[in-house]
Amino acid sequence: MKSLKKRKRKKRNQKKRLKKKTKRKKKTNSCFAVDALQYIGKVAKTHGIEGELYIAYEPDLSEIILKEEVLFFDYEGMALPFSVNEVKMLNPGAFLISFLDYDQIDQVKRFVSCKVYVDSQGKYDIPEVFDERVFIGYTFIDDNLGEIGVLEDVMFKQQNLFVINRNGTEVLLPVVPEFITGVDHDAKELYFSLPEGMLDEF
Repeated sequence: MKSLKKRKRKKRNQKKRLKKKTKRKKKTNSCFAVDALQYIGKVAKTHGIEGELYIAYEPDLSEIILKEEVLFFDYEGMALPFSVNEVKMLNPGAFLISFLDYDQIDQVKRFVSCKVYVDSQGKYDIPEVFDERVFIGYTFIDDNLGEIGVLEDVMFKQQNLFVINRNGTEVLLPVVPEFITGVDHDAKELYFSLPEGMLDEF
């Protein structure tokens, strides 16, 4: 049997999000400094279609990974926390891990090749789950068009969508990491380079 050790946590009920149409929301910065975390390995590849990831880890760190409830991915220069749902040790050097609220391959495939960390010193107060909703309340700015609007919500579908309030009009933009060119957490601004014509109908 490949699975030697297994841990599963029940998925928590998520509180309903209150929407505001024109006012920015205050949001705690959920991106963390990599240099304050302990490196444990790397996302090697996806597995199946239900959001599981192969994590290749450093020798002698299996016990640390098995007890951690949150793992951090170094993604686009940001250390992002993800709540662990299930861990399976496949063989010495590899785990198969799933995360709360990530149950589709399209949600996790962008994290392949990311370095993985743990907060072994307990330095951070970690939110339940990280996802694109961390940017709610941020102003979206296109490199060519300037300010687009303020992010109000994220729609989780086969293609996740940013829901942006642009002068009272709801604008839906696909969540595509390649479009993002930068982020300023202090100013709560997210910078994009959108394909030409994407906003023409708005």
